[in-house]
Amino acid sequence: MDSIRQTLSLHRMSTFDKAVSGSTADPLDLYNWNAQLASALIYPFHIFEVSVRNAVSDAIGSTHTTNWHKAVSFERSLKKSKHGYCPKDDLAKVARKHYQLSKAIPEFKFVFWEKMLTARYQKQIWDNHIYRVFPNHSMLGLSKYDLREHLRKRIESVREVRNRVAHHEQILKFDIPLLLANMEQVIQLRCTDTSNWMMANQQVLEIYRKKPIGN
Repeated sequence: MDSIRQTLSLHRMSTFDKAVSGSTADPLDLYNWNAQLASALIYPFHIFEVSVRNAVSDAIGSTHTTNWHKAVSFERSLKKSKHGYCPKDDLAKVARKHYQLSKAIPEFKFVFWEKMLTARYQKQIWDNHIYRVFPNHSMLGLSKYDLREHLRKRIESVREVRNRVAHHEQILKFDIPLLLANMEQVIQLRCTDTSNWMMANQQVLEIYRKKPIGN
């Protein structure tokens, strides 16, 4: 198995070596489990992201115009960021590339949708539309402000793991059942049928339970 460890790199394997230290578990088994779990997460990530971006797009479109990615009013509402991710730059890039909103939506980075749920857009977008685009909001009984923040925090937590999975990084430290429950809840706020369908078809929990070392 040394050849596999060399192929994956000893530096990468060191995390798994430490994780199984003091047990009889094989670090390669843990690596394999981590990779399979990451692969299984792609499915709920898919349903989650599509559900979130369509809900946010609906709210933005109701505030500005149907083709909101081309609306000057929306572009002007975005703050120019000097450091880190800039939604305004992302919008400009996508708007230049696509005329149709349906083509534009998948092109935005996932962080764009998270940024649209910050307090900056509370009055502009969410005071008028958050209860409509998340019609099952009564299950939490939160104010419009608190619901927006509740959603933003969960989207942020999902994005962190999603980015690690996309870059083939280990996800050993994360509470995966909680992560899945957060995705389920956000989708449920939008559509119960969709959240039930996603949970009935996900394989994350089945793989999670097969972890070759105690949680």
